[in-house]
Amino acid sequence: MNPWPAEDSADWKLYQLRLAADCGLGVPETLCSTDQQEIEAFVAEIERSGRRVVYKHASSIAAFGMPTRIVDAAARKRFASLVYAPSLFQAEVTGGVDLRVAVIGEAIFCCEWRGSSRERSFADVKLEDDLRMYPAAFPAGARTQLLSLHARLGLKLGIYDFKLDAAGVPFFLEVNPSGQWLDMEIEGGQPVSMALAHLLAGVEPDVEADHRPSGSTYSRADLDRIYTAAVPPRGSLDWQLVYTANA
Repeated sequence: MNPWPAEDSADWKLYQLRLAADCGLGVPETLCSTDQQEIEAFVAEIERSGRRVVYKHASSIAAFGMPTRIVDAAARKRFASLVYAPSLFQAEVTGGVDLRVAVIGEAIFCCEWRGSSRERSFADVKLEDDLRMYPAAFPAGARTQLLSLHARLGLKLGIYDFKLDAAGVPFFLEVNPSGQWLDMEIEGGQPVSMALAHLLAGVEPDVEADHRPSGSTYSRADLDRIYTAAVPPRGSLDWQLVYTANA
């Protein structure tokens, strides 16, 4: 879908974050470092404010899915080993919902992750049990900034992750230039595949698509039956293999 140079450069998380901030999107307080003292100081400062710190890879690694995790006592013991490879540390954004957003051309499709539990036990929402996607609208006040980021990355297709804080402000987390979107269509009822077909055919997708009803003819019970039959339970070995293969 994307020009190869854009696909390659957009895969770097630090590059994504810098451009997102330049475009006016909210970005969590972030440190990328190999210095143990610098990392410890950053973590301590965030924790003094009553927040947690999450950590993740600084760049994408093909065929190796590593979820975002919370800095805990076990993680602190490994700070010294980061001299061999930089890692990304961020202040955790809390209070609002998790959004998966597909941008195709200039069309924005948005879904909200929902689970049965209101308490988040993982930093990576995709690891929660009973997780499903529901259609949602991307915050109108950040649409222009998102499309600006998409254009500056040079992407035709991008799958974005956002987290809303307690005030409803969207914070950019990352974009996967070749991310998964089928669950947005099966569960969230968003017509992503039609927009991709239009893009391939040289027809601009409807930029107002995410303001229309989802158009799905499936009921919630239908979607649950389809999902249960087609996808292994989240957290199972089969699901982990599917998740890693598609990450």
